[in-house]
Amino acid sequence: MSTEIVLIKYSGPRKYFDVFFPDLGLAYLGAVIRERGHKCTVFDLDIQRMQECVDYIKIHKPTLIGFKVYASGILEILRLAAELRKVSSKSILMAGGPHVTMFQEHLFHVTNEFDILFVGEGELSFPQLLEFAEGKRDLEEINNIIYRKDGTIQKTKRILLENLDNLPMPAWDIFDLKRYFPVFMLNMVRGCPYSCAFCTHNYLWGLKTSLNKGNVEFSPWVRRRTFEHIKREILSDIQQYGARCFSLADSTPDVSLMNSFADLILEHANKTKWVSFGLVSLFNEETLKKLAQAGCVCLWYGIESGDDNLLKKMGKPFCVKDIEETIKAVKNVGIKAVVGIIVGFPGDNEASVQKSLRLVKHLGADVVVLSPFELDPGSQVAHKPDLYNVRLANDWKDRIALECDSIESNIEYYYVDGDSNYERWNKFKRLINLPGLDEDRKVTESEYIFLLADLLNIEYRTFMDEVDKILKSGNVKKLQLLIDKCWEASK
Repeated sequence: MSTEIVLIKYSGPRKYFDVFFPDLGLAYLGAVIRERGHKCTVFDLDIQRMQECVDYIKIHKPTLIGFKVYASGILEILRLAAELRKVSSKSILMAGGPHVTMFQEHLFHVTNEFDILFVGEGELSFPQLLEFAEGKRDLEEINNIIYRKDGTIQKTKRILLENLDNLPMPAWDIFDLKRYFPVFMLNMVRGCPYSCAFCTHNYLWGLKTSLNKGNVEFSPWVRRRTFEHIKREILSDIQQYGARCFSLADSTPDVSLMNSFADLILEHANKTKWVSFGLVSLFNEETLKKLAQAGCVCLWYGIESGDDNLLKKMGKPFCVKDIEETIKAVKNVGIKAVVGIIVGFPGDNEASVQKSLRLVKHLGADVVVLSPFELDPGSQVAHKPDLYNVRLANDWKDRIALECDSIESNIEYYYVDGDSNYERWNKFKRLINLPGLDEDRKVTESEYIFLLADLLNIEYRTFMDEVDKILKSGNVKKLQLLIDKCWEASK
């Protein structure tokens, strides 16, 4: 039996640059849905009107409505879900995405809008949900979900896709691609071999569990695709959708896969441009030269601090000297370097902040991104707060589950050295004095700016200022003209 599934994405009312790129996760889910003979319709409410979505649901009354939920857009999504419940009362309302995976059942503590919460990656267990929608499977037989039964919250077993070569080719045509900038995301690895104390990456992608003397222990689980499978996707993106620009989404790249990727680009698609995350000391000089020759425009490095003691406390696998050598090597081969600093991590103070600011000035990185430390469920700090001199409020997950910006809000949910989260951030905010820092800038994804500026053959700063001005003005027509210009240049 063929059914219709509607997928909805909304990142929030403040339109930032990164929402104007097609979503890889939804493209994978769309492919899974189609493979099983169902119709998949996507509403990306970052570029489409919300009323358009409501009107469609009212007429078509799909079997299942799935929301990809982000913290920044959760309140609007809840209001939309309540409205869709009124116009299509028999539709199953399901929520997934990064915010749901982080907060899980705590969302059920503070909201009643959803029937089912979907945790983690969906390519393996979403088909089970489709079988439930068809009446072929019971709820308790579906993996990776949270639901209510007789007034109590039920959680099923979380499973992961062990063989990533079972992923389908992403169905990019579920989007109106001409309304997005022509950058295609590529994911070669899921998981990370490291466990940085502030990071939720491994929690979101799944951890291995083991028993040690009767205690359950968690460790990173890195899953890699074979390059043959990756090659199929790259060539499909190029030949079927006209891809010329890629963003490699692996938070910690695999050196072997990166070399194979570079070889493929040099052999089959030498006009391709791309950006990626880097890791300090990961690439040697020979590899960096090859990446540059293969069209790498920019590498993004989370260096996090200029203080060795703080880097060690964060669990970073490098020191300040390694950072200096890496950024120098990247710039020597002509690749742009973006570096990220975290401010306010437990143990951070005025002296360590000044070390970080001196380091980034010394590095001469092309862009510096300063981010406040934000405590999220699933991080090492949240798991073992005492190790970091952090005290958590008893109901802290419930307090911020519906908060769009927990850093800037006045909600107290954790304390460091006696200061609440927002008091601490306000203290550290005053210490940040990098020249040219624009807190209101709408463009925080500098690597994409470098990529598209290179595509258009214009100066990076000129392009960034143009995009920022358009986003601040909300001029949809000018934005679309710029997107059209990028597509034309990518031919």
